[in-house]
Amino acid sequence: MLIELPPLATVQEYDVAIEVLDAFSDGLGRYCRLYSQVGLMHAKSWIPIPPSPSGCLTRGKATLLPLDDDRFDHLLMNFTRELDLPVTTLFSSWWCPIEGVHAQTAALIEQIESIPLRRLVGDALLHPHTVRAFWSSPASKAHHHAYPGGLALHSLEVATMDASADRLTAYDRDLAIAFALLHDYGKVWCYASAQPIDARDHERIGLQKLRPLLAILNVEAPDIAAALEELLGGKRAPRSSRYPLAIGRVVRAYDQMSCEMAMRPTTSQPTETVEDGIPW
Repeated sequence: MLIELPPLATVQEYDVAIEVLDAFSDGLGRYCRLYSQVGLMHAKSWIPIPPSPSGCLTRGKATLLPLDDDRFDHLLMNFTRELDLPVTTLFSSWWCPIEGVHAQTAALIEQIESIPLRRLVGDALLHPHTVRAFWSSPASKAHHHAYPGGLALHSLEVATMDASADRLTAYDRDLAIAFALLHDYGKVWCYASAQPIDARDHERIGLQKLRPLLAILNVEAPDIAAALEELLGGKRAPRSSRYPLAIGRVVRAYDQMSCEMAMRPTTSQPTETVEDGIPW
């Protein structure tokens, strides 16, 4: 099987999150989708791709050769997995119809001091189902942030307020940012699935989808994993106090504030910048 190379084709290296799909029926290679800061690339490859331990997209550096092919942009020649590759090099502006949301979200994630927790949040947004749907989904159908990109914008607003709160320890700030960005995570399955689910069940669904990531976090940082699971609606983290985690009340207060601000009559909805609505 011959591959047509464009004239003077040169190899290029990109930071990517890679999704490996099924092998071709002829057994000659696999189709890969590569998500990067420059956009979505379609590649063919024969090399083995190490899977991500979390089941999410695998982060790493890809060496690509441009192809002159209707089906594929590139030939993937080499891939080196880097689990902690910064999401600032991966999130793309074309994912979200609201300008700047992807970049600000990535910057907030990189502010999380706990490396295992930072990795969890990044991987959650690089899940095969959420890598584009999180950014294009509404936060509600007819209430607050009820437009494409509303879920990402609302999550960012809450996380930004938490990150700016006074007198928080680094531990609490890390948890606040993570919880704020993921508190409505389950809504992706409520609004962007082929068979939508009742949004009133979004907390249970979000926790269910995050459990593989929480299991990995529990090995690396069990105290953080227990606290985040409780914040997300799971079992109570072990501690002597009978009171709920205070940082949860802080995040939920900012969550309510973001909802109320969005519902004010003077608040205008962002203008869509993606053709045909949701960028699928």
